[in-house]
Parts: sequence; C-alpha cells; structure tokens
Amino acid sequence: TNVTNNYRGDEASSYSPDGMRMAYTHWDGHDLEIFTINTNGTGTSQVTNNRTNEFTPSYSPDGKKILFSGEERMFLRNDAVEIYTIGVHGKNRVQLTNNATNDYFPDYSPDGGRIAFSGSGEKSTNIYTISAGGGDETKVTVGADPDYSPDGKKIVYYKGNDLHGKIYTINLDGGGTSKVTEGSNPAWGSRP
Repeated sequence: TNVTNNYRGDEASSYSPDGMRMAYTHWDGHDLEIFTINTNGTGTSQVTNNRTNEFTPSYSPDGKKILFSGEERMFLRNDAVEIYTIGVHGKNRVQLTNNATNDYFPDYSPDGGRIAFSGSGEKSTNIYTISAGGGDETKVTVGADPDYSPDGKKIVYYKGNDLHGKIYTINLDGGGTSKVTEGSNPAWGSRP
C-alpha cells in the first residue's frame, strides 16, 4: 500500500503502538523533518518544524512521544547529532543525549524505560542504552542500528557496512552475542 504520495522522499517509518499511524522522515524542501500519517494515507501531521535535520523516528510504547535523531544546527561540519523526544503533536521537545558521539537510530525498550542507540565517534560506532529520561548511559557493544526484542531482553544490531554487514543479537548486559545472518539495518519486528 502506498501510504505517502509526493516527490520529496519519505523514509525511516515507525508504526505507532496501536498500528494506526506511522511516524516517518520527510524532506520538506528545506531539511528533514518528522511527520506522522494514518496507515491509510490520510491525516498527515508535521511533528518537527525548524531548520535542522530530524530523522529516524520511533514511537514510545505508550504512543505519546516520538524518539528521533536531530542535528543541533543545519549543515555545519562536525555538528553534533543527538537523541531527542517530542510529543506526537509537536510539543515538549527534550534533548536526551549531549556527548562526543553522533547518535543515530534510537529505539525504545518495550517497557519504555530505556532507549538503545548507535553512537558514532572518530574510531568506532557503538551501541549504547540510556534512561528514557536521559542519562545513565551504558555501552553495550560495538555495532550500529539497534532494535530491542519484543520481550526487551536482547538487542539486534549489525557490524560492518550495508554490503558486508553481519547481524547479531546480544543480551542487554553485553553478554550472549550471537551471529544471526549476513546483512544490515535489522529490525526485530513490529509490536502492535
């Protein structure tokens, strides 16, 4: 089903917990912003609206917030990409990370208590978790694009690049690493 229909490009979608809406990244003609839409293609709503790039949205388990990566300033070299939350109607934007890495691909744990994300630094990209309110940052492993298992006990992620990546699972404490397959950009599956 074609949900969006425009000439600008829409990507990185995430279902709301009830499966009725999707959050996605949309090029608005100036920069990347977060939008939501009903799964039947009606009811488009712009959630973020500024002159910086926001991307890779993910709904909170209660459906009230959207988690995303965002630049602090537009198109500046070495500018930080951090993790933010915002209400589904575009209010109450909160910055959750403020560190030396560029932070991408955030994902809520199923209980909403923690967030996993990729932190990309000069030497490596690592998987971290933080409290859903920010803080309490913990490194889990080297890798990218984390996604929690539906029971919240493991994270799936990949190492390598899009052409030569390998997908793994790992326990939240960093133990129990298991290679699953070749590939990249894993997702454990929807939870609605």
